[in-house]
Amino acid sequence: MGNDLVKARWHMSAAAIQTPTSPCSDRAVFKYLLASLTASLPDPAAFVTALPNWRVGETFMVGRGKQFRIVAKSEDLDELDELYERGFHGLWVVEPVI
Repeated sequence: MGNDLVKARWHMSAAAIQTPTSPCSDRAVFKYLLASLTASLPDPAAFVTALPNWRVGETFMVGRGKQFRIVAKSEDLDELDELYERGFHGLWVVEPVI
């Protein structure tokens, strides 16, 4: 999974990372950065939800009805410190649902 996360970083939206955000102190909102090995992602590539317990294999909808499936996720990598500072709770590698 770690190698997939590194590859997926190249397909993340720069706007999602650069969006100034304060760290989420309210645990009722969870924000995840989206990455993909092949798919084009919404811009910004982020998903905000009130549900904290998403699992690999689950699907979610963004924007104009585009659906994605979580294929890998990481919420505890040291490399994600900058994302945590910007209010993200983790990184999801996703694929489109066809």
